[in-house]
Amino acid sequence: MPQLVLLKPHTHAGKTFQVGARLEVDAPTFEWLLAQGIARPEPSNQKFVSSTETAAVNLSHPSKPIKEPKP
Repeated sequence: MPQLVLLKPHTHAGKTFQVGARLEVDAPTFEWLLAQGIARPEPSNQKFVSSTETAAVNLSHPSKPIKEPKP
């Protein structure tokens, strides 16, 4: 079954998952979550980090951290 990483909090099969959670779902659910922008495919050889670390990563450029605006 396809595996994915959540980009937004989501409830699946009655359980709430947070950003960064990895899920294994059936193909139709996988496609729906991708189309809705709720998840992205799980990279096959990437180490996963906690949701707090994930929140500080720019998903369009994972190697570049998101810069906070100056006060």
